[in-house]
Amino acid sequence: MNYPLRNEIVDDLLKTHQFKGMTYEQVIDTLGGPQNRDTLQLSYQIIDNSSEYNRKKPIHKKNLILYFNKDSVVVKAEIYDHTNKKK
Repeated sequence: MNYPLRNEIVDDLLKTHQFKGMTYEQVIDTLGGPQNRDTLQLSYQIIDNSSEYNRKKPIHKKNLILYFNKDSVVVKAEIYDHTNKKK
């Protein structure tokens, strides 16, 4: 799946929404369903070009990750940003 606008709005989203302290249900109501979920985290894909076949271009992955405590309340929100670009 492709989400072309997410990279443009993620910084503003983090500035305007205080995710820390939100419940699981509030997050889902605000952002919709995540692309990946684990027991204590949700991950929303921002960029993932790893399925593109042009390998001359470095792979770039960027996700918004929300971490929850055992009571399903957000304790941390962060951006995971990775590229395999050679330095």
